[in-house]
Amino acid sequence: MPDPEIELLISQEGLFSDKALNELAQWYAAGESDVETFEAHLLMLRAHGALLGSAQRGRRTSLSMERFGLLRVLHRAPEGRMLLNDVSRALNVSATSISKLIASMSAQELVERIDDPEDKRRAWAQITDAGRQLLEESLPRVRQSTRSRWQGLSPDEKRMLVHLLTKLVLHEYTRRAQTQLRRLESGTAATESVRSNSRRG
Repeated sequence: MPDPEIELLISQEGLFSDKALNELAQWYAAGESDVETFEAHLLMLRAHGALLGSAQRGRRTSLSMERFGLLRVLHRAPEGRMLLNDVSRALNVSATSISKLIASMSAQELVERIDDPEDKRRAWAQITDAGRQLLEESLPRVRQSTRSRWQGLSPDEKRMLVHLLTKLVLHEYTRRAQTQLRRLESGTAATESVRSNSRRG
């Protein structure tokens, strides 16, 4: 997909924005005063897509991002191994996808799957020496590639971005937890209602 053309708007404070996305944000806002909400959301999606696409195009390693991610979390884990469910959570990937990835990488002897002898429902993923070596060979290129993509921001700007993104993530986690709590409370209320009706009957 070709990179989008950007026509910059510059505010009186010297802040940049993309004219096309600003106009789209105004359309979403439908006359309300929260244009910034939609503009920030649209730009976050574009930035994510741009960084992800650039990383995939610029990779100079035999490892895909998924394989690199798995080796990374295992390499940093105590004794180089983690429960499959913990790997799934760490990479924010479904358990089914993790199982397939581990099976594929086991065939290349980069990781191995180990069944828990005490609990048949649990299994571990463990990095092998070959997997550790491949990760360590890839790390310098990944580090350099990442640094080059972020040269457009100063250290202060990066710190502020980290702060703002952390606030955004915390809000999303809080919102999700509140939604789950309301569902649980609603389910409890429904259960109590059923019990009450059954007693009357």
